[in-house]
Parts: sequence; structure tokens; C-alpha cells
Amino acid sequence: MVFCAAFCLLSTGLIQPIQTANAESLLHDEAKHDNYRHNTTGDIISYPITESDRDLSNLTREETLRRACVPGFFTPEQTAIQDKEDNGDGQRGTNPLPIKALILIDEEAEDYYYGMYDYLTENYPWYFYFNPYYNCDFSWCSYWAENILEGGHSYMESQYGINFIAWHFMPWASNNTANYYDLLYEMNNSINPASYGCDIVVLMSGQDGYDPNGTRIAGAAFRYTPPNGPPYFVMNINASYGEEWEYGVHQGWHGRPLDHLFAHEASHLFGCRDHPNGHNAPSTPCCVMCYDCCSLTLQYCPDCDFAIHNNSFRFDDAIVGYVTDITLVYESGGGAKITNENNIKGMYSDNKYATLYSGTSGNRAVLNVQMTSASYIMGGTLYLRAYSGSSMGNHLIIYKSLDGVNWSATPILNTNLYSPNTPIDVNCGHVSAFKYLSIVVINDYGYIGTVYIDSIHVHD
Repeated sequence: MVFCAAFCLLSTGLIQPIQTANAESLLHDEAKHDNYRHNTTGDIISYPITESDRDLSNLTREETLRRACVPGFFTPEQTAIQDKEDNGDGQRGTNPLPIKALILIDEEAEDYYYGMYDYLTENYPWYFYFNPYYNCDFSWCSYWAENILEGGHSYMESQYGINFIAWHFMPWASNNTANYYDLLYEMNNSINPASYGCDIVVLMSGQDGYDPNGTRIAGAAFRYTPPNGPPYFVMNINASYGEEWEYGVHQGWHGRPLDHLFAHEASHLFGCRDHPNGHNAPSTPCCVMCYDCCSLTLQYCPDCDFAIHNNSFRFDDAIVGYVTDITLVYESGGGAKITNENNIKGMYSDNKYATLYSGTSGNRAVLNVQMTSASYIMGGTLYLRAYSGSSMGNHLIIYKSLDGVNWSATPILNTNLYSPNTPIDVNCGHVSAFKYLSIVVINDYGYIGTVYIDSIHVHD
């Protein structure tokens, strides 16, 4: 690391970069739950069946079919994508990122689907007249499974640009004596989604779900904790009816809407945790990850919103660059300070931040970093995962260089970042080939500024 005290002013008034001589089961705060088990390659999260799943009586037959996401009775909501790329707020655009799913359907699920087919034929004879392409074969299972997926990701797509696609369907002979945790391990050990051109594997199972302690559960998933978390989850497609049913006629209690159950389990793949009832908002439906609220909302509490936003790039294979080394830490007089600068390194956003504090008027903090070689070869769209202090004077400027000595005269980003305590993905736009970045936080507004940076990603 090289420290240097040289700087100069451009005619525009911007600061020229410093020239250098050298170019779960969760075993975290949720360990109190007895339905978690740690896995060295990722945390398994299970979804316990609570009393609230049993008190949804007096549903109509059509509402019961809707909760099961039966095609024709349930139509996934098609919400408009919030495209933020052109509105000038500096945040990441949410154009849908396709995440291809391999859908496994076990033999019990097939029996369930075929039983529903017979039930619809008997009780809704018009149904197949208007849907002649539904046949009593595996294609019918696939139509239904895709309907569950489309409903489950609707909110994630509209808010985060996460677009699950049912890419490939496959029957799967599940171990009838295995609990859901064992099924996850079996999938992880025997099925590579990439072999089918997919990103994730979803098992839609018709067999009763249990955790290793014998507790009834409706689903289970590996929770993503960067860089670990195999992309697998299992969900019980009987969950909307409960354990007692016959050809779709509810005999006992009702359960979770299957689109909500899909959303709950899929959210674990982006780092969301289960949390107990009433989290953050005890009087209102707070979060799809809350046990009691899952049936009532597809939205997220602030903690889960942060997790999904922070890990929304997880399946984006287009990441071509990130910070590998720190080449300069420069703190001018007047109290400018840089701490935890190594937190900016690495491919993953891990909620650990480098802090750049500008100090008093006219002073600045400068952090120069080296990127992976792919950034030099390809260039790409640059995203900065960051947030600001509460001051309005968080003047952030970024320059690029090929050699760490000769810097661009025009910055690739020049903005007053204002996102107090709320991390965002700052879109710096497309940047042609570069290998070094100079990040400057300067107090030239008369306000002391602070910028916190988690990571820098370059996407092709």
C-alpha cells in the first residue's frame, strides 16, 4: 500500500485522483429455534406449520383452489417492472434478471396433481372445455407447477427484478422415508442445475414434510450466506390443503397459499431469514418470511428487503469484475479518515463496509483500488454498493485508470450521494476498459461527508 500526499485541482473544480508511483438451520441469532440444522455448505431453513395455518376455515371451494394455484382459478399477478435506470436516482435498474429453475416433481406430487385433475373433471366439467391443452399426464403437472412459480415470484420481479423461469421439468423418485432436510442434501449431492441449463432446483413434493426432529414443516431451503448456500429448496404442494384431503376437497385445516410458500422458500436463496410472529410490525402483515404473516403478504420487512436487495446479483453470471487490492489510502488534513478499507474487496456483498470520511471543509478521503483483469479486458456497467451518512455533503467522485498512474480527466461518477443508512446499488453507467479506480469523498460543500462502501461490481 502506497501513501501519497499529492493532489491538484482541475479547471472544473473537481479533485484530480492521487498519482501513485506504482500502479440455516441458522446458527446465528436464530439458534434458539429447534428446527434448524447447520450445513457446512449452507444453512438449512425449515418452515414450521403453525396454528395459524389451521384457522383459515370457511373458505369457498374456489378460494381453496386459488390458494393451491390451480391454473384457471389462480392467475399470477403481472405487475409492472420498476425500471430505475433512467430516472436519475443513481440506483440499479431492475430489469428482470432471469433465474432458470429446474422443477422436480416427485411421485406423490404427481398423484396429487392427477387427483386434482379428476376432481376438476367431476366438479367443473367446463374447466377442460376451456382449457383443452391440459391433459392428464405430466404436462398437466408442469402447467400447475409453473403457475405456482409465476405467482410466487411476482412481487420479487416487480420490486427487485428477480425473474424465475420454469426452464425444465423432471419427475423425481423421492425417498419416501426421508425428511425434507435429507431431500435437500440428496438433491445437492446428486443434481447439478447447470447440467440442465438452470440456476436453481425446486422440488415440489407431495410427501409429508418433516425436519430431523419429526416436526411437521411445509418446506425447507438452503439459506444463502455468501459465498455459501446451494441453490435448492423443497416445498410441499399439499400445503394449501393440509394433511387431510381427498381429490382437492378440504377435510380439515387449510394451509399456506402455494405462491406464498414458493416466495418464502425462494427468498432464503437470497439470504432472508425466518423470523417469528409480528417482526417489526406486530399489528399488520409484516413479511412473507414471518410465520404468521406468510399467508397474508408477499412483501418484506426492512431486514428481508435489505437481504434480497443486497444479494439480488447472486445468480447474475455476468459479473466480470470486482476489487482485488487496495493501492492507496490517502487522508488529507482536517480530520479526513478511511477505515476498514479491505472490506471493499471481493466479489460478494457481505454487509461489511469501508468508511470514507471527508473531514472539514476543503479536505478529502481518497481510496484507490485495483480491479480484476476481466474489467481491463471487457469493461462493463459499474455498480457501487454503498450508503451515506446523514449529511447532505457526501460528494462522491470516481475516476478510472488503466495503469494506476494516468487517470481519466473526466470522472465516471460525480454525485452527492444521499442515502442515509440505506444501502443502494449506485449505477455508475457503462465504463470502458479499466483496471484501477480512484474513489474520492470530498468536503467542498461545507458539510462533512461520509460514504460507506461494501463492494464494487462490474457487469457485462
